[in-house]
Amino acid sequence: MAVERQSALPPAQPSYIFRGHAAQIHSVQIVHQNRRLLTGDADGWIVYWKLESKRPVAVWSAHHAAILGTAEWGLDSIITHGRDNALRIWQIRAADENYLSTALPADGLTAHRPKPWLLHSLAVNTLNFCAFSMCHEEPAFNIERGDGNGLVQGHASPVRLSDPILVAVPSRDDKKIEVYRFPDEKLAYVVPRVQPTDTGMVMAVKLIQRQPSNGAIVIAGYEGGFTAVHLLGPSARSNTQMGGSVMPEFAQTIYLSHPHTQPILSIDILPDAKMYFTSSADAVITAHRIPDTPLNIPDKKAISIETPYKAVNTKHAGQQSLCVRSDGRLLVTGGWDSRIRVYSTKTLKELAVLKWHNQGVYAVDFGQILDRPNFGSSANNASLDEPLNDGQSSQPTSHGLQKVTGLGRLQQQREEQIQMRHWIAAGAKDGKVSLWEVF
Repeated sequence: MAVERQSALPPAQPSYIFRGHAAQIHSVQIVHQNRRLLTGDADGWIVYWKLESKRPVAVWSAHHAAILGTAEWGLDSIITHGRDNALRIWQIRAADENYLSTALPADGLTAHRPKPWLLHSLAVNTLNFCAFSMCHEEPAFNIERGDGNGLVQGHASPVRLSDPILVAVPSRDDKKIEVYRFPDEKLAYVVPRVQPTDTGMVMAVKLIQRQPSNGAIVIAGYEGGFTAVHLLGPSARSNTQMGGSVMPEFAQTIYLSHPHTQPILSIDILPDAKMYFTSSADAVITAHRIPDTPLNIPDKKAISIETPYKAVNTKHAGQQSLCVRSDGRLLVTGGWDSRIRVYSTKTLKELAVLKWHNQGVYAVDFGQILDRPNFGSSANNASLDEPLNDGQSSQPTSHGLQKVTGLGRLQQQREEQIQMRHWIAAGAKDGKVSLWEVF
């Protein structure tokens, strides 16, 4: 009876559908500890949504061509990458949301939409359709920091804008990768071609800083179905020539595999940086163990092609986007067949299929799995939340204590509930973004 009742359950439905783009969605990302959602489309528009209200707080034309990817840097900066050969970094502070437009692209192009303050713009190669990847130059440690909406403990906190980052993009030689350092916009590393194998052009990159101090690695996926792990050496800041110019370091390849018969479309990695996953235009999903950093690597070391740790034929070709959840337990893919599929990272077993879109899903992302935050309204800060003489309460912010009304407390509680849920966001060719709550 229980089996019959379970099989009769209706299919899962999205918690919300974001409508507002007039072109297919190429990028989705849940940011700011699940408070905001970034979506980018094929016409170069970025929409910055508030998850608690499901409404836009900023809309602007970031690029003159399709958005390839987005990322957050620190507390108030957004990185966008477009097919107009540009990577741009925008400043969006909480106060800036008051003057930015909320008119959605689908509402027409006649409305005036101010752009956020442009901090950096870098000319990059985008002929391979490969999005950038970003990591902090130094590992981010778990610390306690106020972010204007309470104090959050137990997970990596956003870093300051002054903290340097590394950004990996395809080189002008489409079989190489360049890694730039921001905020100084300097070329720090070059990932050379894999020798002697012809891998084809770079199709996907993932840049990560290994903990605690093993250095950064670049994981690449190539047109020929190859994937490689490249080790970045010591900081290039020390390699200066006369006149103060900095010579970039050359990365060294420490792993090579050929798990796919078609171009690799997406790469993501476990939080502990010990294993990564690839999806492709074929139907295979693979898992690869990242080798430990060797003490000495010969300059001319011959790289042999390794067998992946695990490979599964899903029988669903074209899983365009792949993302690993922050707890490392699940990965999600978006497919050309319009399905969103959830897999176990341990077994690569399919756990769920989410269907709502009627056209291909091009971008997926997980929300962050957060411990119960130590917000000002919690029992640990009850003394800060006691009613004041005017019927208000005080809440800690980055600028000290701020009075919060009863209505503000209710809104804060709703936002806390949104933050604690386990979200998946998916953007599709139909121009819509679905938001799902999963296990």
